[in-house]
Formats: sequence, C-alpha cells, structure tokens
Amino acid sequence: MAAQVDGIERVRLGSLEADTLTDDEIQRLKACDKLCRHFHLSLQSGSDAVLKRMKRRYTTDEYYALVQKLREAFPGCAITTDIMVGFPGETDEEFAESMAFAEKVGFAKIHVFPYSIRRGTVAAMRTNQVVPQVKSARAKEMNQLAQRLEQQFLEAQKGTVQTVLIEKRTSPDFCNGFTDSYIPVHIYGEDIPRHTLARVKITGAEGDHCTGTTKF
Repeated sequence: MAAQVDGIERVRLGSLEADTLTDDEIQRLKACDKLCRHFHLSLQSGSDAVLKRMKRRYTTDEYYALVQKLREAFPGCAITTDIMVGFPGETDEEFAESMAFAEKVGFAKIHVFPYSIRRGTVAAMRTNQVVPQVKSARAKEMNQLAQRLEQQFLEAQKGTVQTVLIEKRTSPDFCNGFTDSYIPVHIYGEDIPRHTLARVKITGAEGDHCTGTTKF
C-alpha cells in the first residue's frame, strides 16, 4: 500500500460510505502511522425517514456510532460529510431532524447541496418533489449551520501543536499548508520551504483556515 512507499509521509483517504467501514478496518487504519486524521463520511441526510427513502443502508444511530469509534481511535480527527436538502418528500420536520443531527455530530465541514432531478431514477418519478424555493431556503440554512460548525472546529485547534505540510510559499513572508486532519493553516512572517513537514502551534482561526507559527 501507499504507506509502505519510501518518501510518502502522508496517506489520506477519499470519501467513505458509512456502511462499509468495519471495526476491524478501523483498527487496521489505526495501525498506519502515516494515515491522515480526516474522514469524509457521506451522510446525505440526518433524517432516518429520508435515508430510508434514499435506500441508504444505515441509520443515524449507526452513523453516529461510527463517528464515535473514529474519534476514539483518532483523537482530534476531522469528520466531514455531504448533506442533501430537498430530497423528494422531505418535510419541514425531516429537515429539522437533519439539522439537529448535523449539529449533534459536530462536523468539521459539510458540503451542502440541493436535490436535483436525474431522469430515469426512482426519485425523479416521485410526485412529491420539493419546490425550488424551499430547497434554496433549506440549503441556505444548512450552509449557515455548516459555517458555524466549521468555525467551532477551527477555534478548538487554538493552542495545539500540529504537523503542517507546507504546500505553498508565495513570498518569503507567507506560506500555507495542511495539518494531518486537513485543516488549512496560514503562516505569516516565516520562510519555510515547500514540501516541509513543520511543527506549528495554532494561534488563531480566521474564516476557513487557522493561523500558526513555528516559533514557540
């Protein structure tokens, strides 16, 4: 596997399905010291009724249990996800359930998108389509929650010391990179070469990134 290749210091997983990650697989991942602590677990909806209509093979309880196992195995990990709003038949109550579940999990980042009709699918043939205005309003509300949760996650990093892979150096006074939990970190007033793994103390959170310094 990639982690066994000399010169590769980090391995990051792509999108994962919540019903395919077993306890044994989590333990195998835990044994890989190069694995990044970032897990993108597709959720789609935080309402069990909507998940059932989507024919998803997991419940919110099962999803949450998996998140807890990952957080226990990888302290400080980032859990990110995708959430669809306005799936055919989604009621106000079901949307509220999805909002509440997203807050309960405390995602580091959420990709929010409204349902769009795909010809030939079962969902497209449903007669209880959610009107565009409602889908837009729900997407806006979910995005507001996503931004608040992301800010909380970034704020929680203040004072921690993390390893940052420097990816860009636009001047001798600015560079940026990512922690192993895929947090963007901006470093000002320091000249650090690209592709360096630097120990950085997180000093702040601004918008969609953290700031930090190697001088501590």
